[in-house]
Amino acid sequence: IVIKSGIIYSQIKQVTNKIDFSSTSQTSDFHVKTSRASTPSGEVNLNKSNAIKMELLYSRINSLLTGYQADLTQGFGYIEIPAEVTYKIINHKFNVGVTGGVSTNLLIANKAGLFENGQKINSGETTNLRDVTYSGAMGLEFGYDIGNKITFTIEPRIKHYLNSLSSNKAVDFQPYQLDIMTGVTYSFN
Repeated sequence: IVIKSGIIYSQIKQVTNKIDFSSTSQTSDFHVKTSRASTPSGEVNLNKSNAIKMELLYSRINSLLTGYQADLTQGFGYIEIPAEVTYKIINHKFNVGVTGGVSTNLLIANKAGLFENGQKINSGETTNLRDVTYSGAMGLEFGYDIGNKITFTIEPRIKHYLNSLSSNKAVDFQPYQLDIMTGVTYSFN
């Protein structure tokens, strides 16, 4: 049995195609217009920047009867602190083990971008994201001994967030991720 921990940078990326786009606080001065969009992970507030592009967007919204649709890309970055246990099934020159554990995930990045025909027309961030979330992971560990106490490892695993990434009770966003971890380990025993 091997107990492991460390620090990992983890990203979640989500693209919502043809999103329904709604604008709020529309005034005659387009520099103060704000906008938001709803996604499965929560609402995204878009910045007041890119005023000329946003003015073009608002004119298109007003000319369409069915509403405006665009593509919204969201990216969340986390520092992950795992606590894992690996049970070695085969422990020779080639190692095989089963691994599992839980992680604390600290939010460090929250970015969103609104795109029309591949051109970024605005940016912002997803609202109500939790600063701390928890996830569980399980998978396999394959290792190859390359020297005295040094092993090259590949670990495919599936990770599931145990609580919603959003603090909004109306949004239940608990994604699954497939991770493939690689690295070199050093054994102290």
